[in-house]
Amino acid sequence: MNSQTILKIFCSHILLCSAFARADFELGMQYCLNKEFEKAYVEFTLSAELGDVESQYNVGVMQYRGDYAAKDLVSAYAWLKLAQSNKSELATKTMALVESKMSAQQKQLGERAYLTLGERLSTANIQKRLAQIAPIGTGEFTKPKELKSKATTISESRRMKLGEFNIELSYTVATDGSVRDISIEKDEPAYTMAFVKSLRQTQFAPATHRGKPISAYGEKSQIRISTTMEGEKLNTEKLIMRLNSSKQKAEQGDGASIFAYAYQTEFARSFYENKMREANQDLKFDDPNTWYLKSAQAGFSLGEYKIGSNMLAGHQCDANPAQGLAWLERSASRGILDAQFLLGAEYYSGEKVPRDTTKGLYWLERASAGHYNNASIKLAWIYATSPDDRIRNRQKSLEHLKAVPDTHLDELSFWETSAAVFALNDDFKAAIKAQKKAMSTAKDYGLELPKQAQQLFNYEAKKIWLEPI
Repeated sequence: MNSQTILKIFCSHILLCSAFARADFELGMQYCLNKEFEKAYVEFTLSAELGDVESQYNVGVMQYRGDYAAKDLVSAYAWLKLAQSNKSELATKTMALVESKMSAQQKQLGERAYLTLGERLSTANIQKRLAQIAPIGTGEFTKPKELKSKATTISESRRMKLGEFNIELSYTVATDGSVRDISIEKDEPAYTMAFVKSLRQTQFAPATHRGKPISAYGEKSQIRISTTMEGEKLNTEKLIMRLNSSKQKAEQGDGASIFAYAYQTEFARSFYENKMREANQDLKFDDPNTWYLKSAQAGFSLGEYKIGSNMLAGHQCDANPAQGLAWLERSASRGILDAQFLLGAEYYSGEKVPRDTTKGLYWLERASAGHYNNASIKLAWIYATSPDDRIRNRQKSLEHLKAVPDTHLDELSFWETSAAVFALNDDFKAAIKAQKKAMSTAKDYGLELPKQAQQLFNYEAKKIWLEPI
């Protein structure tokens, strides 16, 4: 029996015995199913280093067997005993087998290795490693720059009637500078759609990496109507009182209270600092990422998402993709759809992190299963336009497209994706109609997207559209 067969049986066994395995472990399983066994070992090791018990067990067994890892009884003993100490019943059963193959000296070395491993992977030390915020060559990246936009105005009488409210929109700046993947984070029904329409009409110079345009995921647009503003004048005293009150709750509260203060300070820095400079006021705000980090360390999943996405993109901190991804994977494994989508998009594109199509599709599918429409649209596009025959899939492209309503906020992506999916499924009449709708939408927004004409030309010639990453 060859090692691939052994590992496949091994993976299947663990999957059946561990129904509540974490997402990191499930991804390692996906690599096994795809016969990407070396990647499976790497993924299990990374997950084990972050405290995942099932992955710690897997690393121990693979090292014991010598499956895509050097056969090492001492190291296998250490990993299995660590998993056993973390309540893994499978590790308890396997330990007896491993110990039966070891000499007294090897067991002694194994105990030392276990103690060293346990100390290094203690909760405190794992969090300490995750907390490191360090620059890693941010000069290679440039952020999107707004070229043109259409302002949304609110009359003073209407503003007074509505009182105080926040609107927050998240979006992607695509490589052509258009706004995609719009989602509403904070809503004010009376005005949100007006700001969405304004955002749709915004054109950017795209973000770049080493001079090449890249997609910028997780960008934010925040609109605040606040009693701390008296017309165009900032009421500094009221703002300070609010922040101090929120900080007191954060210092005495749980992860949610800490997160609330982090969010307020992030908003204050981005929204009010220009106002204060204009008024020659000197007011310093706390660093929001310090508080997002505290929220994440308290186990609050939204805090994990925010510090992860900020580290990945360099929002109000130096970019650190490695640490950002670690926090995002923690948040995603807890079911935060925004984190799942961001991980999937980044891994699939390979623009900021090493490209991994299996991992990218895995997280996008997880987000789509949670009814995250932006993930479903992206998957429909990938399955319709991938030049890789192993990925391109008629049925999957249709299934994901059908999961999204035609009222989807990202109208451009919806109609462009519809056209690509229809073309792949040999309905070129519908593809041409959808593409013309996409071109009409872009024109209404005042956007110049030259690629749309080439896409239409393909559909009129009864050709599908293929778009390599």
